[in-house]
Amino acid sequence: MSILLFTASAMLVMLCASLSAGQSPMPAPPFGPTHIGGEERPDAPTKDDIRRIPHPQRQFGPVHEKRVLTKGVLAPSAQDVAANTAFLQQKDTGLIKLLPREKVDWQPHQKPKHVSLRGGGAYYSFFYLSHDNIYGADIVLDHNSLAVDFKEPDYGILTELRDFPLESLSADDARAAFIGTHKPAPSAAAARCEITQFREGIVVNGLAHKLSLPVKVNSTYLLRSINYGRSDLLVGFRVTRQDSDGSVTIAWKLLKQFWRPMFERVIYVNPTDPCPIK
Repeated sequence: MSILLFTASAMLVMLCASLSAGQSPMPAPPFGPTHIGGEERPDAPTKDDIRRIPHPQRQFGPVHEKRVLTKGVLAPSAQDVAANTAFLQQKDTGLIKLLPREKVDWQPHQKPKHVSLRGGGAYYSFFYLSHDNIYGADIVLDHNSLAVDFKEPDYGILTELRDFPLESLSADDARAAFIGTHKPAPSAAAARCEITQFREGIVVNGLAHKLSLPVKVNSTYLLRSINYGRSDLLVGFRVTRQDSDGSVTIAWKLLKQFWRPMFERVIYVNPTDPCPIK
C-alpha cells in the first residue's frame, strides 16, 4: 500500500510539473496582477504603456498612428502643418483630419470605401491615437457637428471656448473647472441619466456643456471622454480648417488623463429616482 501511495504521489508531482512548464507565465503589471493572488491595478494601461509593448504582443487596441499623418486622405495639408509647427513641439499634441461621417462611414451608410479603417476616417481616439473605430473613439464629425462618440454606458462632454488660444489651455484653467472635475457616473443607470442631461445641455458659468456642438473654424473646444474600463481623458482641441467637402482639420492637446472609470459594485435594494434634478 505504501509503495502504491508513493508511486501515485510521484506521478501527480510529475504531472503538475509538466503542466506548469507548458503554461505561459502570468503577465507582469501593468497588465497583470500586482502580486499573485492580489487585485489588478485600478488604472488602465496608459498610452506609454501600450507603446512599450511590441505590436505582436499587444492584447488590445489598434496600431497607433503618428501624431501628424503625412500621407493619404487623412493627412493634414502642408500649410496646416507649417502653421502649427511651434504648437506641435509641445508634449501630447497632434494635428488630425476628420471626414464627414455621413459621406464616408461605409458600413451604416453604404458609402464607397475611400478609407479602409472602420468609420471611414470620421472618428478619432485620443487614447489609442487612431482613426480606426474598431475599439471605440472619443470624437466624431457628423453632419457638420463634433460629437462625443459614446456607446452606452460610455459618455462624454463637449464645451466650446470660442477663440481661446489652444497653446495656453491647461487642465487648471477656470474654463475647465466643471468639465475637468466631473465625476464619472457610478452605474450604468446613472450614466444614462448623464447622457440624457448632456444631450439637452447644461450651462455652467455661461458655457454650454453638451454631447455635440456645431463645427466652428478658429474655435477651441474642451472634450471629456469617459469610457468605462478603458480611459477617461480631458482634451483641448481647435478647428483650424474646414474644407469644401466638409472635412475638418483639428489641432489637439491632451490636458489630463484620469484613472480609468469603473462601475461601483453595489446593489441598491431601494433605488431612488435614477435621474435626479441637478
